[in-house]
Amino acid sequence: MTQTNLQRRESYYKRIIEDAKNSPHAKNYRAVCDAVAEVVKVSDKLKGSDRIMKPEEFAELKTSYEEAIAKCNEYIQNENDFTDFEKDRKPIIEEISNVLAKDMNALRSYNPNSLETLSQVIKKARTHTVILNRDDLTTVGGALSARIPLKTANRRKGFFTENKIFNNDSKWKSIIENFESEFTSKSEKELPPKFKECLELLKTDDELRAKIGQMLPNKPINPIFRGTQEVDKELLIPLAKELGLGDDEETISMLLTENDSAPKDALFDFVQSVIPIAFQEKFMALAGIKKNTNISSRNCAMSDMARLMGCGKLLASAEPMEIIIGDEIVEGVFMETADGSDLNRLKEDDPLYDADVMSVENPEFLQQVADIQVLDFICGNIDRHKGNMIYQLDRVEGKAPVFTGIKGIDNDCAFGTPEITEGKQIARLVNPESMQFMTAAMATKVKELDRSMMKLVLKKNSITDAEIDAAWDRVEKVRAALEKEKIQVL
Repeated sequence: MTQTNLQRRESYYKRIIEDAKNSPHAKNYRAVCDAVAEVVKVSDKLKGSDRIMKPEEFAELKTSYEEAIAKCNEYIQNENDFTDFEKDRKPIIEEISNVLAKDMNALRSYNPNSLETLSQVIKKARTHTVILNRDDLTTVGGALSARIPLKTANRRKGFFTENKIFNNDSKWKSIIENFESEFTSKSEKELPPKFKECLELLKTDDELRAKIGQMLPNKPINPIFRGTQEVDKELLIPLAKELGLGDDEETISMLLTENDSAPKDALFDFVQSVIPIAFQEKFMALAGIKKNTNISSRNCAMSDMARLMGCGKLLASAEPMEIIIGDEIVEGVFMETADGSDLNRLKEDDPLYDADVMSVENPEFLQQVADIQVLDFICGNIDRHKGNMIYQLDRVEGKAPVFTGIKGIDNDCAFGTPEITEGKQIARLVNPESMQFMTAAMATKVKELDRSMMKLVLKKNSITDAEIDAAWDRVEKVRAALEKEKIQVL
């Protein structure tokens, strides 16, 4: 008798649970998890930017790494008699083994006389260095996201982006000073003390910035609407009141319209300048990413997480890198070039132009879309949209091209602490109860993911303990949705 989807899912879960319990190598897998947990435990005692590692602490850490590497080798050496379930586990162990080996290479160079912290020692192993000639240096992209095209020693092509720290203090200060100068130079009246106080507070007060940001649209206003009654009434006058320019609409209107509307023009220019910054801060607050966070490192963290879950091909690989130009060392991130169609840079003969609704009718492509939804949710990446994906298509003679795969790029808005609640949609993050499908391989990875392994992989990328805890909470939410059969396993 033909099974229903529900029956098939039920039998799949029964099998995966039995496989996990009865696998002949389950003990070996558990031994790896325990050994990695010990590495994390010992490492946690040494964390801190100014925590100098003592020789006896180094010896304990080195021993824990050696034990974890040995357990990984014990697991992988039995691959000839792996079941399908064990084969799904194998990429997890291989990635952990790779991380441990890189760290171990760095630990071998430890010198107790160098007074290094653990993070400084590990950084040596996890950061690639490229020496560039300043004369040959070129950049692409805008001033805020300038990228340097380069090729690594092993001939991988990609782009280097300097580390970006989420802190807009200097931008706010510059905009406010320009606004104050323009506004006061064109106004005949002395400005209210509350106005000056608000402007000064805006330079540093995050809560006031957020309040002002909530009053602004997400995109700059078309200049043709400058001076219209609608913009004045719905935006400029309420904003001016919040800034302390007056207590009532009539007083503010008089102030804004004196001197041929010059003060109002200054306020309009201020709004246009602040909108992009305010939108970024609203978006980061939604993502739960705190001020002074290294945004760039999250691209690396997500790439590492994808490899740990055996779906590294879904993302353009990213890793820490420093480039040396003369005497200058610049730290940042190298993201490998992803081949395919980029909506932001379409070529004249791009196959994407010829795609139609039937182009997506490819099971392999749809499974990748389903898997990247899961990966984005676990990583808390709320910014997955059509512009930060590369589309791979095959041309078919006489037919529309067929989508064969995707690659996520610019994955730096991840690993915050967004407030995930059932039924609540946060930007583009798809909650587990809204996910329709998941591949069996991804379901296995989610079930088998170990918290200590995840922490070992993430902590090198400046991901905080609170952010790791939030990521693990999202893992458990996906597991709960699978157990309640809210997601159909393919």
